[in-house]
Amino acid sequence: MRITKWTEYAVVMLQRLATCSGSVPVPMRTLAEADKLPQDFAEQIMLKLRRACIVKSTRGAKGGYVLSIPVGALNMLQVFDAVEPDNYLVSLTTCPATVPMLVSLETAMRNTLAGMTLESTMPS
Repeated sequence: MRITKWTEYAVVMLQRLATCSGSVPVPMRTLAEADKLPQDFAEQIMLKLRRACIVKSTRGAKGGYVLSIPVGALNMLQVFDAVEPDNYLVSLTTCPATVPMLVSLETAMRNTLAGMTLESTMPS
């Protein structure tokens, strides 16, 4: 399994959003600049998270993003699936002899991610 920058940045921005937010929208600039993320890349990630209903966005001078799901209820599987849904699945072109092992590995990974919430990933 390889965690891409897409997924890594999504988790970082969601952690930032959880610490900055509440019901007040956090501007994209705040989310991207705090961890020196490229703003255009960050915007694409937030668009994917918005489409998955993980975040809500507000336009305007006081606009930005807020979490749609409480930090204790948002699991990492939702985030991974929102950002790169096909990256963590067993390919149908896999050698038939290895499919059972890879399916077991995929199931274990998905169960582990489903058991981790955004709250549990927050730095202390």
